[in-house]
Amino acid sequence: MTNNIVKDLIEVSRKKINHLKNILNYTKIQQKVIGNNDLDKLQQYIEKKQKEIESINKLDSIFISKYEELKEKNNINSIEDIRVEKYPDLKELKDNIKEITKLLKLIQQLELQNNQKIKSNFDKVKTKLKNVKKGKKLVKGYNPYNNFNDSIFIDRKK
Repeated sequence: MTNNIVKDLIEVSRKKINHLKNILNYTKIQQKVIGNNDLDKLQQYIEKKQKEIESINKLDSIFISKYEELKEKNNINSIEDIRVEKYPDLKELKDNIKEITKLLKLIQQLELQNNQKIKSNFDKVKTKLKNVKKGKKLVKGYNPYNNFNDSIFIDRKK
């Protein structure tokens, strides 16, 4: 029975690795898209990544329930407490978990870089907008009475 649980955990972890590889690929593409300031494509890749994340969340809930079942059946606190000699498939599961951790760290690093690029681009746009506003004020300063078509003073006869 435990072998079946371990095999299920391996299968779920493989699927998660595939989804994480997709996210990693989308994140790399986002770097290029951010460099080109193509907000429409950026939004498309954000949506694609969100679908992958939703799939991963479902897999995680399955993994957690199976993992808890494994711990309960073997009366352990962690996978590390099970001997690989007893369940040889456990090595593959541990390797998959290491791969998942590695992919998550890589994705996180790329996301931080992307966020910094976006923030930098946003700051540049903000600076340009401030300059445009200053320019508008400057132009208004040269033509303060441009809205008046008639004389400002009204003469009255006494």
